[in-house]
Amino acid sequence: TAADLSAQAGIADWFRLVKDVLKVEANKVYYDNRPIILAGVAVGDPQARRSIYHRGVEDYATIKNDWLANIVRLSVFPGQYRDNQKKSKESLEEEIKAARGQGLFVIVDWHAIGFPNGWYKERELDEEINNPYSYDSNFNTAREFWKYLAVKYRHDRGVIFYFWYEPA
Repeated sequence: TAADLSAQAGIADWFRLVKDVLKVEANKVYYDNRPIILAGVAVGDPQARRSIYHRGVEDYATIKNDWLANIVRLSVFPGQYRDNQKKSKESLEEEIKAARGQGLFVIVDWHAIGFPNGWYKERELDEEINNPYSYDSNFNTAREFWKYLAVKYRHDRGVIFYFWYEPA
């Protein structure tokens, strides 16, 4: 309907006018209407950073100031999220807050391997770090996670969603 098209146009205009949004045109990325080169690092799963590697949020100052990055990728392992949602959410929120506090963009990666609700190929896994279900491709788990994240970070244009790691 005309009203639906008008509403969609209004959303598109909003994204063009809002400054705190990354925009892509052809092969260039813009932030605040200025070209930007995204340079960053993947820091892994927030739970593993704490419990296995004993790394803290102070790493984000090093990533920004010493490594000169402006973006980080946090990988959420679906099996770990499924098994302990409360701990996963707390760890992820703490990591995002620390990274954004340093002015870094954050990519949140749902680190599933395999087709949604389908088979996933078991990889050589380090059993200390990953249980065989870490890369679980259950679509309902993913949908629940993204609904939570979309609501939680709906006002933060510096948090980017990477919906599915390897739909292989």
